[in-house]
Amino acid sequence: MTAEEATRRARAILWLDGGSGLGAGIAVLIVHGWLATLHAVAPDLMLGIGVVNVLYGSYSGTLAMLATRRGRIPARRAVSLLVLANLGWAAVCATLIATTHASPFFYLHVAFEGAYVTALAAAEWRWVRPAAR
Repeated sequence: MTAEEATRRARAILWLDGGSGLGAGIAVLIVHGWLATLHAVAPDLMLGIGVVNVLYGSYSGTLAMLATRRGRIPARRAVSLLVLANLGWAAVCATLIATTHASPFFYLHVAFEGAYVTALAAAEWRWVRPAAR
């Protein structure tokens, strides 16, 4: 794979991460009351999940925009922070599953989110971080 192809792949992963984080966060914020009822949890918990997703998506989206505008992946430190944030959120998801009394829909939602961010962390470690400067 050429350096240009590696950069293109890394940018695509960053855009996927930013877009999915922002999209999920905005969706959760819009329907947090309904989700809280479906999940049998406090509305504040769903609001918190939505806010974290928006903040995270804003960070990864910013890295994607910088990578696109500058034509190169941002610094390794920024990408490493992104990977750690993904893994941290996966740990929060596991903790929520272990400690929250909720409906099966909540467990499925949070388990999927935890698995998704873990997969993103792996992809970013494998393909984005090596392409970073």
